[in-house]
Amino acid sequence: MKIKSTDEIKKLQKNIVDENSRIKQQIIICGGTGCLANGSKEIADLMKDMLKKEGINIEVELNVKLTGCHGFCERGPIIVFQPEEIFYQQVKLSDIPKIIEETVKNGRIVERLLYKNPKTKSRSKSIVISSFTIKQNV
Repeated sequence: MKIKSTDEIKKLQKNIVDENSRIKQQIIICGGTGCLANGSKEIADLMKDMLKKEGINIEVELNVKLTGCHGFCERGPIIVFQPEEIFYQQVKLSDIPKIIEETVKNGRIVERLLYKNPKTKSRSKSIVISSFTIKQNV
């Protein structure tokens, strides 16, 4: 898309702001090959069903997006909460009730699902830029 005027920039900016203001909370579940092979579709379906039964209105999407490699394929299925930027890895169907109770309902993090840095042993809430991902060219 080529922008030709400041009016077009202002219109695009307004559209982006309007779109972002409608997003309250999203649960994004990886739909890449590794995550799908490890059950992300079933996790997305269960998450939607449980949220509906609880009467919780949050957008849940199985997200497939072309990106450079994040280096987390072996850690799937992956769930990302936006706008909080909470990154859960190696999620299992049995984790979904705990995620809904802790993270969705009470805003608490399920620590054992966070990425654990193999060198420092510390856990990170957000997607981590590792020595692997920092070298990727997109």
